[in-house]
Amino acid sequence: MGSGNKFLPWVALVVIFIGFQGVFILADSRQTAPRTAEEFIKAYYAMDPDMSAMVCHDLRNKDIVDPAVRFIEDVADEAEALGHNLNYMRSQLLTLHTRVMSETDHSAVIHITGTRKRCVHPVFTFIARLPLLSLGNTFTVDKTLTLIREEGHWRVCNDMFTPIDVHDIYGRSS
Repeated sequence: MGSGNKFLPWVALVVIFIGFQGVFILADSRQTAPRTAEEFIKAYYAMDPDMSAMVCHDLRNKDIVDPAVRFIEDVADEAEALGHNLNYMRSQLLTLHTRVMSETDHSAVIHITGTRKRCVHPVFTFIARLPLLSLGNTFTVDKTLTLIREEGHWRVCNDMFTPIDVHDIYGRSS
């Protein structure tokens, strides 16, 4: 009987540890305005069509074509004009900082700053980041996003899908 009491504190510790992990996982999975802004900006520069799910209904209902899909097509056309494919235009964020400018229960303004590099392939971007090599250009990210809460989810309401943005971010330098 004495040997069973030796393991009881360890079993209790493991049960408490598993309970805390569950609480932390639930707390971390909660959607917030800054987290949505970060996810959107990562998808925006990665040319991920899933970003359209993070765009508010007002922007999606303006046109028949989804603005995110239209934006990716415009960027692909710009890449083709430069002699590349869409992969050349993708960027990976190296650093990302968010600052909440204002936030209420139904809206938020998030300022995002950081740096990005072209991401033709993730391995190339990793090698280009190495301090001894520092290959490729680094671009500055400086965006202010307006988010609103729709149907219980935070959504971005900036129209970042205009042709001007395509040329400013990815366009020709001629």
